[in-house]
Amino acid sequence: MLNNYRILRVCTWNQSQIESYYHNNNFQELSYNEQLERFRKANYITNGSWSNAMMEIGNECTDMLLNATSMQKTWCREKGIDIDFSQEDWIYRILHAQITDYKPDVLFFYDSVFTWFSEKQRTELHNEFPFLRLITGLWGDELSGYANYSKAFSNVDLIFTNTELTRDVLRGAGITARVLGNCFDNVVAQQQLDPDVSLAELYHLVFLGNTGYGSDPHRQRYVNVLDMMQRTDMEVWTYEPDPKQNNIETTFFAKTAKLPLKCLGKGALSRLTLAQLEALKQHRLMSWKIAKYIDEIIMRRNGQPVKGEFFLDKQRSLRYFLIDVTQFLNPGLTTLR
Repeated sequence: MLNNYRILRVCTWNQSQIESYYHNNNFQELSYNEQLERFRKANYITNGSWSNAMMEIGNECTDMLLNATSMQKTWCREKGIDIDFSQEDWIYRILHAQITDYKPDVLFFYDSVFTWFSEKQRTELHNEFPFLRLITGLWGDELSGYANYSKAFSNVDLIFTNTELTRDVLRGAGITARVLGNCFDNVVAQQQLDPDVSLAELYHLVFLGNTGYGSDPHRQRYVNVLDMMQRTDMEVWTYEPDPKQNNIETTFFAKTAKLPLKCLGKGALSRLTLAQLEALKQHRLMSWKIAKYIDEIIMRRNGQPVKGEFFLDKQRSLRYFLIDVTQFLNPGLTTLR
C-alpha cells in the first residue's frame, strides 16, 4: 500500500519571459494562487499537470516557480514575510520561507534547479526542518557549474533520472538514483486539431523546442540536433538566445593569451586513459572548467553522449515515483512494481 505525501515541487523558467508574461497580462491584480494557476495553464511551469496528477492519486502537492520574482514578491506580501530581493541569497531565502509555510514531506527539484543550491544549504534544510523527509528530484541534464556529480548532488537523498546511462553515472558517483523517465505534459496532448489536417503529411520530421544552443546543461542536445539536421530533412522550430555578450569587452591580447594554457591543459589531459580521466573528473577539488575539457575528450573518444530516450505512461511513472519514495522512506516495507 502506497503512502500519501505532501510534495513541494520546485521549477524554473526563463526569467525574462516570466516577467514579460506577468506584466503584460495584469498579474498584479491577482492573488499568488491565481498567478500560479495562470502560469501553469500557460505552460510556464514545465510539466504543469504533474502536481494535479499527484493530487488525483491522493497526495498533496504544489508547484513553486522559483525565479518568478514578481510572483514571489506577491507571496511575501500575502504572508507578511520580508525578503530583500536585491540580495544575492533571495532565491534560497524564498525557498526556505515556502518550506517553512508549506511543511512538505518531500522537496522535489525539477531539472536544472537541482544544482542551484549547495551541499551546505541542503544540509541546513534537512537540519532545520525535521518534517522534510526527502530531498529528491528529476535530473537529466549535463552538469553546469560543478566539476562532477558527487559535488553537485552530495547529501541528496534520491535522484530520479531519465535514462539508464545517467542513472549509472550517478550511481558511480555514490548517489542513489532510479530511472523514472521524463514525460510530455498531457496538456499538449489535449490540444484540438482540425480533423482534416494530417500533421504527418505536412511535416515529415520536426524538432520543436529548445535546441540547447548557448545552454551549457544542454550542450550535447545541440550537437545531436545539428547532426540530425545534416543527415535528414528535419525542420526545426525554436527560439534561440542572442549569443552576443555586449557587456563583456575582451581584447585580442586577452583572448590569445589564454590559448597556450588551454592547449597545454587539453594536451596533457588527452594523454590520460579513459579510466584516469573519469577518476580525475570525480575528484572533489576538480574545477568545473577543466572538467568540461575532460567531458569533451571522453565524448570524442567513446561517442556515447547522454540521451533522453525514456517516455513512460503517466500513471506508470507516478506509481513508480511513489513506490520508490515509499521504499526509500520505509526500508523494511516490501512493495511491488
